[in-house]
Amino acid sequence: MSSSAFHRLKIATLNDEEVHETIQARSRPSPLRKVILEDVNAKVKFHTERFSAKKEENNLSRALRRQEENDRRKNYKPRSVDTAWLDNFDPKEYIVNPIKWNERGLHGNRLAMCLICWKGLAPGAATFACQLCPSMAHKSCCAKANLGLEPSPGGQTSSWWCSQCIEEIEVAEEGEATKLDKMIKRKKEFEMSRKMQANFMRFAERNRFLRLLGGLKFLQAVVRRQQTQGKFNKELMTTFRPFRIKASYFNNLRDVKAEGDIKGNATCIMTMYKNVKNADLEEGERHIYRFDTCTRQTSVSGDWGESFPIASCDAQWDFIATVVDRDEAGRNDFLGQAIVNAGPYVKRAMMTHKKVQEIEMDLGPLQIEPRDTSNKQAMRLDTLSNANKAFPGKLGVEIHFYSNVTTKTGFLDEMLTQSLRGAKKKWWAVWLGNTLSLYTKKGDVRPKRMIQLKASTPISLHNGQFLKISAMNETLRFTHSNEDERKDWFHKITGKYLKTLQKGTEDYKKQCKRERKREEKRRRELAKAEEEKGGEEEEGKFGEEEEGKFAEEEKEENFGEEEKEDGGGVTFED
Repeated sequence: MSSSAFHRLKIATLNDEEVHETIQARSRPSPLRKVILEDVNAKVKFHTERFSAKKEENNLSRALRRQEENDRRKNYKPRSVDTAWLDNFDPKEYIVNPIKWNERGLHGNRLAMCLICWKGLAPGAATFACQLCPSMAHKSCCAKANLGLEPSPGGQTSSWWCSQCIEEIEVAEEGEATKLDKMIKRKKEFEMSRKMQANFMRFAERNRFLRLLGGLKFLQAVVRRQQTQGKFNKELMTTFRPFRIKASYFNNLRDVKAEGDIKGNATCIMTMYKNVKNADLEEGERHIYRFDTCTRQTSVSGDWGESFPIASCDAQWDFIATVVDRDEAGRNDFLGQAIVNAGPYVKRAMMTHKKVQEIEMDLGPLQIEPRDTSNKQAMRLDTLSNANKAFPGKLGVEIHFYSNVTTKTGFLDEMLTQSLRGAKKKWWAVWLGNTLSLYTKKGDVRPKRMIQLKASTPISLHNGQFLKISAMNETLRFTHSNEDERKDWFHKITGKYLKTLQKGTEDYKKQCKRERKREEKRRRELAKAEEEKGGEEEEGKFGEEEEGKFAEEEKEENFGEEEKEDGGGVTFED
């Protein structure tokens, strides 16, 4: 087909609106599907509304129940026993009081027939009228029935109680008496139960109070123990004491750079490093002491055996030991460093009075550079590039503590004039080895003044007010605000404290020796008394045995003679 024939064809075309309507008509659901969808939507809506209503109802009911429970808890009142019946209890109510018959009252007239014979009667002297009921009876009938009563004086009709009324009254009295007994018993039981309940409640309250008191005491003891322990640890950590540090030995030193044994001189640089975290101190100020040991020409192991005294220091410091190989050119080859907290060792020495604390440390890489105490500059060390390698060496250190008997640390006021009210200068004083060292403040490394005292140095406690020392061609006066501290300083410096302890120890040893001798003497006397008593008992037993044998022999002889007399010489053998 040619293109001209194709263009001559007539094809019906639709505009855009018609196309859109056609697409919408075809995309709409069919009428049946519309009905099904409407039904489904209606059911979904119904169930949704029902579930929402049920959920809201459940929430509301739970809220109401919760509110009722809260109201009941808020307005809770303990159940109490009803004692109204006990307050209104009256024993007189249980007494039977018969009511008399009133013939003119509302009760009506009396009966016209006899109660016993049921015959007619007329009121008169020959009749008896019941006082409680309208019954009447002949006198003769009452006499026959053993119910007769004497008529009242004047021939009037006598008033008595008939048998029926008597029986009813007796039954009523028995019933009322039984009720009264029950009420009295109930009252007693109620009083006993209330008393038991009161005792039980008191016992339960007492036990609860005791448990509460015990718990409070326990908590108070725990808190006080923690507070006391904290104060004690704080005092123990901040207490200043003199001691010595000794570098004793080293083992298995290796030169990491040379990868072999050292060939030079091993030197130990010991540093005391302040480890207080909250203290505002620079890195250089934390290095408070530094000691360098002598060099030891050795290959692997050796012994320094040097000790360095420290006049006054607390337990808040770390001990740093840096081992270097020092050569002639002044170079320091790093061989290892060990760091240990000295606080536990110092506290253990104060608590256990163990004067020597031995510490064995393993060498490791460099952590804190040692510094000079003079200019606070870091020390130059070589072979630090091998810091990550292992250092197998070991180091032994000893801490020797001085005795509190011969040493003392504390504050002293130096009197600049002879008057107690004059000017004074406060020193931190340390008495150690016949030397009184004066520091500007507590914790200083170098003393400002050192006073050497000899045995012949005149020392006196002037009127108990101040300590007078004549030394170094001058007279020094020291005082303290506490009298006990002044006496303690005087006794420590003069050695009287040590002499008193020695004398007391000797006296105690002599007393123990005398007591041992006295005890041995008492034991010997007791042993001797027991031996004598045992000998007397043995003699008594021997005498009793002899007497028993003699009595038995006499008895046998008498028995044989009696047998011969009675039996004509018949014996047991016959």
